[in-house]
Amino acid sequence: MDKLQVPTGRAFQTKQAMAYQALRDGIMSGKLTPGTHLVIDEVARRLGLSAIPVREALQTLQSDRLVELRPHVGAIVTDIDTDAVREIFTLLECLEIAAFRLAVEHVTNLDLAGLRNLQTKMESAAKSDDDARWVELNRRFHGQVPLIARAPRIAEMIERVSSDWVRLRHLRFTETEHPHVAESHRQHLAMIDALADRNVDALIALTQQHNRDALAVYLPKK
Repeated sequence: MDKLQVPTGRAFQTKQAMAYQALRDGIMSGKLTPGTHLVIDEVARRLGLSAIPVREALQTLQSDRLVELRPHVGAIVTDIDTDAVREIFTLLECLEIAAFRLAVEHVTNLDLAGLRNLQTKMESAAKSDDDARWVELNRRFHGQVPLIARAPRIAEMIERVSSDWVRLRHLRFTETEHPHVAESHRQHLAMIDALADRNVDALIALTQQHNRDALAVYLPKK
């Protein structure tokens, strides 16, 4: 709980919003680990708030599946179990295939240049061991495809599931290099080439392989 911090550099319209963001930041970064008991009065004291906005924030976080409110126990930070890991990458695979199917109808040379630029920045971030930068650029790369496709609903869903992936990454690879980075870069470049060629079959195959390779990395080792 001592890692819980008041968000800086951001303005919040309500105290509930501030409490929500502080708790969400702690959970998503892995600082508040699965199983952590979030005591309302203690959280309120750390954030300089009353108990009411903290309680409201915890209810919202339960809707986000980031905490579980247990009777007679209180709020517990949730884990991402094996079934959830499979669900995350299955959803990403399906959503990204749908985005690519639509993107081939709208993609421009400027769009392709933007994707190549993001990939170049990702490679630089990986070389400099800037994991936070790499994660953000990877989210932007995958989030750009539904924007190219003019598919805002798919974009919203990918953003939501990608948030789960970010938390999963922090939980699984906090101190070691992600073993899938080099292959991920190769697959990204192949996706860009296939998108340039409007090759839907290749995009489907690459997206399936990309997400299934990632899934294998995140599943518990037998």
